[in-house]
This record gives sequence, structure tokens and C-alpha cells, in this order.
Amino acid sequence: MGRKYPKVTAKLREVLDQEYLKKWFVYRGGKLYWALSKRGVNAGGEAGNLSVWGNWKVMVCGHTISRGRIVWVMHHGWIPSNVFIAHMNNNNADDRIENLKLMSGFELSWGKGLNKLNRSGYKGVSYSKRKKKYKAAIRIYGKDHYLGLFKTAKEASEAYEAARRNRDNLSVF
Repeated sequence: MGRKYPKVTAKLREVLDQEYLKKWFVYRGGKLYWALSKRGVNAGGEAGNLSVWGNWKVMVCGHTISRGRIVWVMHHGWIPSNVFIAHMNNNNADDRIENLKLMSGFELSWGKGLNKLNRSGYKGVSYSKRKKKYKAAIRIYGKDHYLGLFKTAKEASEAYEAARRNRDNLSVF
């Protein structure tokens, strides 16, 4: 069961065109301001609204688009709809270009916290009742990698963290 991506229509591709966005918006300090006036919006006013998830959304030609995606396209050009914009400082409202980076869905999931069913207290660590040891494993691009068995959960967690640091050097982009 995969995530549904918005269908990239010709209209959406036109809306996310670098030149089109530069015509409508001015970027200053991580924020977007309207460059032109339109119905209910004055030129110079801040574009968009803060969503319940803590990131800014902007309505452009009937499409709701994250402010981070608009900022990225204005600076670097078109990105596919199945590629995500991540905030390096984990503050979704901070859309400064130096705080944004592209990530695949796999890479985005790496930042998730503990699963609610986790009983070891450490990400990537589970207890093997049969072997009476802690097992460490990591998933990279959909493939599980076994890291070994350890006497303590802390040792298994250290192995996971070492593998995670190595994995962070493997970017799709």
C-alpha cells in the first residue's frame, strides 16, 4: 500500500513553473510575498496560511502547494511530485532555501521515531526470546539489513546508530 501522489497535470506543471512562480511571488528570508495583487490578496502581503501540521500552504490557481516546494522550485526548478521537500532543522515552518533539501519517500521515513509497538526503547532493536539477546537491524531503500545479536539493548542501539550514520551518506539525490 503506497502513498498516493497528486496527478501531475499540465496545469499543475504550468503552475509549478519557475518563471510563473517568480512572476507571482517574491522570496525574502524564507517567506513568500505576493508580487502581484489578485482577488482578496494585495501585493506585498505574505502568501499562504499555516496548516495544522505546522507547515505553510499556498493556494496557487486552485492547487494547494507547500511553501517549501514553491521556494525550492523558484531557486532550483521543477521537481517530480513523488519527491519530497524536507526541512533540515525539522521546523516545517522554516522555509529558508538553505534549510530545504530533496528526499525520496524512503529517506523521509528514516527520520521517523519509535514505532508504538517497540518494547526495547531503541529504534532498530528488538529482543530475541529464542536466543535471549537483542537483535539490531536497519532497513535501507526497502531492504532489511541484519546487524547482529548483542547482550544489551544499548549495544544493539549503538550498532544501529553506526549503520544509520553510514546510511545517511547514501542519498538518492
